[in-house]
Amino acid sequence: MKPFVKWAGGKKQILPLILEKINGCISSSNKKDYVFIEPFVGGGVVFISLKNGRTIINDLNWELITAYRVIRNNPLELMNRLDVMYEEFIARGEEYYKIIRSEDHEDGYRSFDDLHIASRMIFLNKTCFNGLYRVNSEGYFNTPMGRNKTRSFYDRKNILQLSKFLRTIPEENIMNGSYKLAMRRAGIGDIIYVDPPYDYTENDGFTKYQKEGFTLEDLKELKEECDNALDSEAFVIISNNDTKAVREAFKNDSKHNYSFYYIEKLDTKRLINCKGNLRNTGKEIIIVGVPCLFPQVKDVTKLLEYVRIKNEKDLSNEEYLLNRFKVTKLRVRQILSTLQYFEIVDNSFGLTVKGKALKRCNKKNLNREMKNLILEKSVFKEVYERDYQDTANKMDCVQIVNVVKNHSANIKDGIAMKRARFIREIVDWCLAN
Repeated sequence: MKPFVKWAGGKKQILPLILEKINGCISSSNKKDYVFIEPFVGGGVVFISLKNGRTIINDLNWELITAYRVIRNNPLELMNRLDVMYEEFIARGEEYYKIIRSEDHEDGYRSFDDLHIASRMIFLNKTCFNGLYRVNSEGYFNTPMGRNKTRSFYDRKNILQLSKFLRTIPEENIMNGSYKLAMRRAGIGDIIYVDPPYDYTENDGFTKYQKEGFTLEDLKELKEECDNALDSEAFVIISNNDTKAVREAFKNDSKHNYSFYYIEKLDTKRLINCKGNLRNTGKEIIIVGVPCLFPQVKDVTKLLEYVRIKNEKDLSNEEYLLNRFKVTKLRVRQILSTLQYFEIVDNSFGLTVKGKALKRCNKKNLNREMKNLILEKSVFKEVYERDYQDTANKMDCVQIVNVVKNHSANIKDGIAMKRARFIREIVDWCLAN
């Protein structure tokens, strides 16, 4: 399957990298039944490629979302309508294009039936200049007609495949509204891909998808929503231009429960520009927000090895950590996430006050103080105290699952069992020290 429209800012070029990041989040959380949320869906190449029925898509563009719903529910009627529009366009050319384009000026345009809204939206996308969806300050579509020649406004096989797939997604999960409402539906282990209108504060570029635009204040609000999603233990993947404003917005801070944003720079080709020779390489970044999940590392000695690193600059040097621990990049991030959970590491990859106190301990006291930090977490403390009182009958993982559920309401059985196994091994270390 592929998108049914060409969309400014489409992610086809960096799709392999986005899918790689999504797979990394799945591996990290070990949640196979995750919900995928795309709050700025546009052409939808990412969610279409994932083929996950547990998906929520949203866009502020109501005509685009209407088209998704019509493809889902009435694909044959839509294709028939587009066939009629194609014949009219071939016969009348730009005259017909301007008539269809100007329909959004009519009183009652929003009360037109969904089939007409969807077919008009696809018609304009296929016949306007470069497939560029653009509105003026009053919200009217104002892109001129393009010179592209097409034999059809749709791919029949693709429309039918999309329709079949979209019917696996509950209709209420195809949303038209604020991106915030879609993001706030995320829970533990879910994955959000955020592709907002790009920041062009440092160069010229096109961002006028909606009459409201997307301002620096909007970018700050988006960061706050991403922080809140991480607090809910969801993963967030963001793509945008590599500008100072974006980097500043997503720099790590300490407001939200120890979570990391990893920023990766990449090069892409701009696909939409009025002059072909100006579609040059653009500078973009992809940002992965990793929640402070429950400990992902059972080996406490690995955590202590991090604390003992002498050079403070090495604490934030990922390449150094990869060589030091002889593990994968994902494993390094799991170690850091676990250190965050125990409040030993802050969002700048450095030691917290607790971490610095731990570092000052001599070898004799180090394990004892690490144990004390672990037991500050109530779920670990409860299991430890019950085991300590009856060391001959330590709790098994099934019993620990009940403790986990008491501390985390609505947690699923599979995730609770995974956490129980981590608790069992870490508590065993505490009992031995």
